Amino acid sequence: LSAARAAAWAAALAARVDTSAAARAAAWAAWAAWDAARAAAWAARVDASAAAWDSAWAAWAAAGDSAGAAQASELKRVCTCVDAGHDPYPITHRAEQVAA
Repeated sequence: LSAARAAAWAAALAARVDTSAAARAAAWAAWAAWDAARAAAWAARVDASAAAWDSAWAAWAAAGDSAGAAQASELKRVCTCVDAGHDPYPITHRAEQVAA
């Protein structure tokens, strides 16, 4: 869970006890923006345009913090490998994980 996503979630929950409709709307809008960017990045997997793919992932990363950007980058790498028919985690990598 990225810090930005956690913060958006916490703000949305805190707004539930706030009587201000504006505070509630802002909190849920922040959450919805992150979720929409995530959905667009996922949908871009089926787009043949490399530019669309990269811009969607960049938007998702921008909607989060550095931890979210790292997660988006790793997910993009894994999806790219899988889409190309490659194993995203080669046996040597798995062996290192088991050894650790």
